Amino acid sequence: MASSTLLIGEPDSNSTRGMDSMMFQAAANGEIQVLKNIVVNNQLCLDQLLTPEKNTVVHVNIIASKSSTMSFLEGILEMCPQLLLQTNSRGETPLHLAARYGHDLIVEFLIIRAKLLERSDLEKATLGVDGHGMMRQRNKEMDTALHEAVRFNHFKIVRILTKQDPHFTHLANEAGETPLYMAVEAEYLDLVDEILNNCSSPLTTGPYGRNVLHAAILTENTGLTRKILENILDLTKHADKDSLIPLHYAVMPTPSNNLEIVKMLLEKDESSAYFKDKNGTTALHMAASNPFGGYEIVKEILSRCPDSYEVVDDEGKNLLHYASCLRKSFSKDDKQILTDTEKRKLEQKEKLRTRIANYRESTLVAAALIATVTFTAGLTLPGGYISDDNKVGHGQQQGSAVLRNNAAFQAFMVTDAIALVLSITAVFINLLLTIASSGDERANKEFVSNYNMSMNLTILALGFMMIAFVTGTYAVLSLSKALAIFICVIGLSFFVLLFFITKSKFKRFDFTNIRKLKPIIMLG
Repeated sequence: MASSTLLIGEPDSNSTRGMDSMMFQAAANGEIQVLKNIVVNNQLCLDQLLTPEKNTVVHVNIIASKSSTMSFLEGILEMCPQLLLQTNSRGETPLHLAARYGHDLIVEFLIIRAKLLERSDLEKATLGVDGHGMMRQRNKEMDTALHEAVRFNHFKIVRILTKQDPHFTHLANEAGETPLYMAVEAEYLDLVDEILNNCSSPLTTGPYGRNVLHAAILTENTGLTRKILENILDLTKHADKDSLIPLHYAVMPTPSNNLEIVKMLLEKDESSAYFKDKNGTTALHMAASNPFGGYEIVKEILSRCPDSYEVVDDEGKNLLHYASCLRKSFSKDDKQILTDTEKRKLEQKEKLRTRIANYRESTLVAAALIATVTFTAGLTLPGGYISDDNKVGHGQQQGSAVLRNNAAFQAFMVTDAIALVLSITAVFINLLLTIASSGDERANKEFVSNYNMSMNLTILALGFMMIAFVTGTYAVLSLSKALAIFICVIGLSFFVLLFFITKSKFKRFDFTNIRKLKPIIMLG
């Protein structure tokens, strides 16, 4: 048969024919007997039956496979061995597709089949079959089967391919990606481990001149970066097309701050701190202009390389110039460099500031009301005054309180005075908070302390005002003991209610949260 002389690649286009629906369904369903009957009855060659995309019956079966059954593939490859290496319009062998779709048993079967044919001198001479050659074959996008397995995160297939061909250095595909680079970029840690453990010399390059260390740093994954540094040497000074080394990448502005990664890179190679990009910029220069944790990174670099601050870029700028530029950009409009997270925090602070202002206003109103009530009660005494109509006896003076010798009345006067003093003090503190200016952290703490004091004084004033009411009422109702006691019980129930309300509701607002605000909340 003419097809028996074909080598690796595409079949003779002059002898191919389309695959009809019956053939396609038989291949997809793995119905080998149906396919055999069609081929025999129509005197067809299996390698010449192609879909518009030049997929063979083996390609079709692998794409359609939901379970890894090898009986169909084994029978078909017995009939037509060259289908093992025949490619479709994209240059993909059956192994490419099996690796892409995660059929690990099919991958194993195809490799074993290729090695068996490789041992046969006749098959090797006529078909060009080579087990390693099949695994290394690249499609039109320059992907090997390992590229496909890594791209779709098929761990078992990556293990099979790397163990079967551990000494092959997988080259980059059309996009400039090696299998290891793809695994690192996607943060497939188990695949990274498998490639590093099984391959003797995996290629580390990536697109734009990057290497796998650049890719690991871009993921901001500390564990992945450490793994690359521990297993692969001499990557710290490998620059990309813009002359940026991994340390440059690590100090770039990111909300998460790569300080730990910077420390690892400097521990591996401190001299990388002096490396310049195409503009003469060092990692220290970039860190100085980094608003997201740049200060900590600058401290780390200077602690290891104290003389690096003297290095200037191509424009003669040093560390101080870059730091100065950052401060100027903040003064113009610091909102431009805020992240979404920081904006949300500011919104939360604004809401909390409004809430605190409302609480302070409520406290001020309550304290002022208590002061008014207690002041009025102190002048309008229970029982009244001794007037001209009263009989003025020995030791009595016109205008004095009628009940001045009554113990309950005396308790009323004392508690009313205490409530008045406490409430007026609370009002005064609230007035001070209203006019207070913003300040540093110390001023902020003083604001919190004074606000809490004002709240506590107001609550105490409420309590003493209630006691004043009870004692004053008891004084004027002393001749009616039952009614006086009943009124006292009702009045003192305030403290019981206060206890339960405080226990269930007051904890909803944590005044310590005020510390999270800047002192600007003082302006309310």
